[in-house]
Amino acid sequence: MLQTSPERGFDEVLHGRFVRRLNRFSLLLEVEGSALKAHLPNSGRLEELLLPGRDLLAGRRGSSLRVLAAYRGEDLIPIDSSLPNELLPLLLPRIRELEGFRISSREVRLGRSRVDFLLESPSGGKLFLEVKGCTLFHGGIALFPDAPTARGLRHLEDLSASGRGAILFLVQGKAKLFSPNFHTDLAFSRALLELRDRLSVMAYSLPWESPLNPRLDELKPLSIPWEEVEGLARDRGSYVLVLENPEDQEIAFSAGEGGRVHPFPMGFYAYVGSAMGGLNSRLRRHARRRKRSFWHIDRLTERMRIKRSIPIRGRRLECDLARALSAISDGPVEGFGSSDCGCSSHLFFFREDPTDKPSFVELILEFKTLRTFGRGATG
Repeated sequence: MLQTSPERGFDEVLHGRFVRRLNRFSLLLEVEGSALKAHLPNSGRLEELLLPGRDLLAGRRGSSLRVLAAYRGEDLIPIDSSLPNELLPLLLPRIRELEGFRISSREVRLGRSRVDFLLESPSGGKLFLEVKGCTLFHGGIALFPDAPTARGLRHLEDLSASGRGAILFLVQGKAKLFSPNFHTDLAFSRALLELRDRLSVMAYSLPWESPLNPRLDELKPLSIPWEEVEGLARDRGSYVLVLENPEDQEIAFSAGEGGRVHPFPMGFYAYVGSAMGGLNSRLRRHARRRKRSFWHIDRLTERMRIKRSIPIRGRRLECDLARALSAISDGPVEGFGSSDCGCSSHLFFFREDPTDKPSFVELILEFKTLRTFGRGATG
């Protein structure tokens, strides 16, 4: 147990392990052998952080628990979405674009939105500021949002329409580059690209010493590769479908394939595909249970539940993804979905849910960041 700074008003900070998420704003935390319910002050998916057994820190106030941060490897990542706003008074003199501004009002009505702050410059100029905390980063590349955000899209539109708007993306750890997360929210990303000349867009990284102690001296501005993002943020790319097979079953394929029947043991399957045009439509088609069977995968989606659809936009990385998944899976389904390439398969079996496995989550992050931006390769 760690004692906290008094300004947050916690009696103590407890170390625990993530069990499961109960809903958007609560989870179960194992502390010293007991499962305790804790408030989760973050509506994001947090899929790279909330993995079974992952170490978390939670503040206790009386009998109530509030999740503060998660460990990812040795990195401590705050996930309390209120922290960036609480920090802004300390950040203002350290952010070049905001130097000299002071906070005039909080939670200000603007068009259809409420934005976090109204700032005022020494000369009396006004600036509407929205602050977005970012917990999704890998290999020095940070992405926002981690889930589709209609509210965030409205913020962009209303801030830009005001003519006096700004948005600050505060990455909760070390990074070098920031990008809108076009993999997950193409509409938000395209809007940011199109509106960036009508509002001030800032991105900074801030490492943390503890869930209540930021390293303010290490606050750094991040580059945003706008031209590169413009080319990547398109409705095209590769994807992974994670399917859950509830029971052992045999699935027959078309007579054109010799009418063969293939056994599929109970478990999970990861299928890799690509659509270099109309990726969203492709994913919607896969999600429909009633459709004319055209590809091998159609027969599986009729008999199995799609647990996750994971688009990886921009580049054609289908075969690279297949090779990487093969290395962490429990085995390929030989010859499935790979008739037009040299891969042994594009379908891989997992005995347990791969979305709960750090190896799978890190692999997907690698492809969404370093591989998408051409900064590295998966081993």
